[in-house]
Amino acid sequence: MSFLRKTLATLLVFGVVFSVIIAPLSGSPDDPEGHRPDYIVTETS
Repeated sequence: MSFLRKTLATLLVFGVVFSVIIAPLSGSPDDPEGHRPDYIVTETS
């Protein structure tokens, strides 16, 4: 159970950090998928 809680906590932290970093760069916090930075697109493709 502790492994599951640690995993969920890690995912939560990464989610917060990701949204905090991406939201300002996207220029549209309400639609982060609309204007993703080039390095994000390059890494995922």
